[in-house]
Parts: sequence; C-alpha cells; structure tokens
Amino acid sequence: EAGSTFCPHCGEELSPLKPSPQEVVGSLQKANPWRRVMADFIDRWLPCPFFSYLFPPWLLVVIGYGLLSDGLMGGKSVGKRLLGLRTICRDTLEPCDYVRSFLRNLTYTLGQVAYTSLFFFPLAFAYDVLELLFVLFDAEGRRLGDRIGGTQVVRDQDLAQVGRK
Repeated sequence: EAGSTFCPHCGEELSPLKPSPQEVVGSLQKANPWRRVMADFIDRWLPCPFFSYLFPPWLLVVIGYGLLSDGLMGGKSVGKRLLGLRTICRDTLEPCDYVRSFLRNLTYTLGQVAYTSLFFFPLAFAYDVLELLFVLFDAEGRRLGDRIGGTQVVRDQDLAQVGRK
C-alpha cells in the first residue's frame, strides 16, 4: 500500500506510531481567552458567593464548587460546558479529575475567599490580573493553576478532531 512502512528484517507492515499526549496537546489550538474569561465569570457567580455575607456557612459551598468544579462532567465546570471548553490532564489527555481540579483551583479559590475581606481584596485582585495575563499571553493559554495541576483548558471540538472526547 502506498505510504506504508515495512520492517526491514521480516517485511511486515508497520503501523504508524501513535502521537504522545504532549504531541497532541502541542497540536491543539489555544482555547479562546475570552471564552475562558466568560466561563470563569459563570463559575465564580454560579455558587452565589454573596450569600456567604448573609449566611457564612454558605462559604463552604463556594469553596467546594471552586475547588472541584473542573472535575465535574468530564473536565467541564458549568461555565466551561456552556462555552464548549474542557480541562484535561496534559500527561494523559484524560478529562480533569477531582484531584487535579483541587490542585489547579486552590489558588483561584483562595483568591475568591479573599474577596470577602477588604484587607485581602487588593491581593486577590492582583492575583486575578496575573492569572488573566497568563491566559492571554502564554503560548498555550495556561494559567498558574494549570501549571500546578498539570492541566490545560482546550476546546471540545479540538479534542474531537484528534479522536478524544
């Protein structure tokens, strides 16, 4: 068959090598930063953090959702699902699990909690700006949390094109 490769010793046809997860991730287009910002906005407001001012124990719901949201629904927080994005493990291309979600969102969630204090508000805001700069200007669109968790946000349609769901 044209384009086939054969073993020089036995003449058997060799199957093409399967690309490594790193090669696949490297071939994916950077997720649209504005889609990521919109998904982040949805995920920040979905658990209604302002309820914690009226009912302080509600802060546990906000923290829980913030830490684990990317482990939901096959690597899709509610915001990412609505905007066609997914968080994947860079090593395996599998959807983000709860452990990686916890790792990638720890600093993000601590920042969200810091917004409840006027004292920590400037620090939280500065960190959010830094994360946004990473999403905008990093070649792969990875924020600091992605680096900590070994994850990357990608478009669902790109994963489907490389045979991953």
